[in-house]
Amino acid sequence: MPDPAYSLLAQVIRSGADVVAVAAGGCLGAVSRLGLSELIKRSIPGVFPTATLLVNVIGCVILGCLMTVFAAQPPDGQSAPPIWLSQRMRLLLTTGLLGSFTTFSTFGYETFDLLRRDEPILAVLNIAGHVLTGLCGIWIGYLIGRHWAA
Repeated sequence: MPDPAYSLLAQVIRSGADVVAVAAGGCLGAVSRLGLSELIKRSIPGVFPTATLLVNVIGCVILGCLMTVFAAQPPDGQSAPPIWLSQRMRLLLTTGLLGSFTTFSTFGYETFDLLRRDEPILAVLNIAGHVLTGLCGIWIGYLIGRHWAA
């Protein structure tokens, strides 16, 4: 029986183009996050981690929209519009770009840092803000995607 880890590694190597697509998207997402975060920090200074919250909400809106559009099927008898992208392009946009654009680890660290600095109310607001606005972002993206896919 083949080693499962070896089989997975072989599968990843065979899908090298997918790995390159995710890496390219990851590079774009990370650089985009850096630029947007710095812009937000300069525009809205303060202790509260507004930049991370806004970047994560924007990422949720975009992901909700993309996943809704990707799940939609073109009407019968019609060719698929350009938004029905290849699986590789979907990987680039979702796993790569949005995976590196949004960040859970920064959210966790910033929440911990608020607690460490004896700011429990801000820490709770940060947690609630990320969860609630993230879900709202997914919902808004879903509605946008449903409209585009109609």
